[in-house]
Amino acid sequence: MYDRYSVQKIVFALTMVVNILVTLFLDGYYYMHSKENLMAQIDGKLKTVALSVRPMMSAYNEEINGSGSITPERYMDILKELSLYTDSTGVEYVYSMAQKDGKVYFTTSSATEEEVKKNTYSKFYEEYSKASAGLIAAFKTKQAQFDEYADDWGKHRSYFVPAKTASGKEYMIGIDVSLQSIDDAMNKLLLDALIDRKSVV
Repeated sequence: MYDRYSVQKIVFALTMVVNILVTLFLDGYYYMHSKENLMAQIDGKLKTVALSVRPMMSAYNEEINGSGSITPERYMDILKELSLYTDSTGVEYVYSMAQKDGKVYFTTSSATEEEVKKNTYSKFYEEYSKASAGLIAAFKTKQAQFDEYADDWGKHRSYFVPAKTASGKEYMIGIDVSLQSIDDAMNKLLLDALIDRKSVV
């Protein structure tokens, strides 16, 4: 038979195990709930930015009539405008694309200061040879799509929105956020959960 001291140790050990399990469950619940809220906020931002740039994108894409229809000066003007908007909203890239003969081309894009200095930004009617599954689906179905993928500019979560100009020209609006920024935010959520639980304990 167990003496009183042994029973107390067993009860204490079981209590500790239960506390640990409850803590892990609560931390996991908090993290998953916070993750869902974060992703909803990010997707909401992508949708809002796409909606806000649509009038400007439609007016610009209305001017396009083939690969030689936009001067370098006009392209740089719209690039600078989009880049300023990108910086102010906290997204990674804002751009538009067109599809012709099964190929996808940039019609405009924002760019970082480094890309502008090094002349590595996306040029007018430059072919985008690494179109993601979500982008292809958006062109095919004419429905907005979210997607996560990697290309020459990094790893992104993107929102692709099919659109038309006033005269009926079809084009695609694309809004990107960096997957690294999302991962950083997720890691902060997990750290906050652990810190909050430690402070409670």
